[in-house]
Amino acid sequence: MEAASLYSHVQAKEELLQAICFTMAEQFMKSMSETINDENLTSMDKIKLVIERHVDIITANISASAVFWNDWKFLSEPARSKFVSMQREYEQEFRKLLEQAISEGYLCSVNISFAVMAIFSSLNGIHKWPSYTMEPKALGEAFSDMFLKGMLIHKS
Repeated sequence: MEAASLYSHVQAKEELLQAICFTMAEQFMKSMSETINDENLTSMDKIKLVIERHVDIITANISASAVFWNDWKFLSEPARSKFVSMQREYEQEFRKLLEQAISEGYLCSVNISFAVMAIFSSLNGIHKWPSYTMEPKALGEAFSDMFLKGMLIHKS
């Protein structure tokens, strides 16, 4: 699509940036909400599913993901503050899932802030990979297995 054609549908670059950022943020939030509200899942199942769905959202559109993760900081106010608030809410919900799994005895006690940062830093960097050799589903499963197995309580 040429720039002239694009601007017949979008008034400004800011509008396009907001559309990309908030569409993806809403996908993340909807996925999180559906997962945490599923009463048929254990806390461990929920963590695994959040990770896998996170990978699905990122890999569904790598170009949009790159804009989402790299360019959100160029949003003007009040959109930028709203976007940051959505990010924090998403991370807080994930933090609660980890805390629940620890309190239920599934995971060992870890520094929750570090765990959230490590997990999301790894997942959110997928768009920077020049290529990955796994299908998105397998990639999501590999991430969730690696993170969760590293935090499992090892009973002797």
